[in-house]
Amino acid sequence: MNTRIKSEDWVALVLWIIIPVVVFHLVIGNFWKTMDITLSTKATIFESLFNMIVLPIYLVIIGNRYIKDTSFRDQIIIGFLMVIGIGLSIFLHFRNWADNGGSWQNPDRGTLAVIQLELFIGVAVVLIGVVIRWLVGKFGKRYSFD
Repeated sequence: MNTRIKSEDWVALVLWIIIPVVVFHLVIGNFWKTMDITLSTKATIFESLFNMIVLPIYLVIIGNRYIKDTSFRDQIIIGFLMVIGIGLSIFLHFRNWADNGGSWQNPDRGTLAVIQLELFIGVAVVLIGVVIRWLVGKFGKRYSFD
């Protein structure tokens, strides 16, 4: 049964995506402001791990709560919202770096490589999670072990 997601559920989903991302980067941004090289290095590693592993898995878990028994169109929109969440998180990571010793106009190659790696791995994890959810929804009932 394919149902449509209600408007209040869309608002809740967007908030579940945006609020943790913004809060995380605001908290980590305080470590950048110390200008201690050790804390800055740990902060960027922490942000990278968040963008590549923690956030995508969190988004798949949250998205799966809303994807269940929805239309294919809504599933695509939810997947798109998850990718936007990852993009926002990567931008906020870059902003923390650029505002605290980096360069907005001329980021170094290492920073660009980190951004590309975060984007690639984060989106890949989300896509794999969405595809697995779609496969379970499509074929899971047919091959149930109950």
